[in-house]
Amino acid sequence: METARKYNSGKVRFNLAAIRNIREIRDYTEAIFFGLSLRQFIFSASACGIAVGLYFDAVEQQK
Repeated sequence: METARKYNSGKVRFNLAAIRNIREIRDYTEAIFFGLSLRQFIFSASACGIAVGLYFDAVEQQK
């Protein structure tokens, strides 16, 4: 397997499979609600709440 081949870069030897696993761990983000992380979901929900509040405020001011 090409990913399991060891390459020599000077004195340092590294395994491409190990590097791929490290990238997968670093790039992992947990999707909780609707494919969003918890922080993204909280801010999206608060933005929607603010938008709905502003809409009803604007409707009330037109009366």
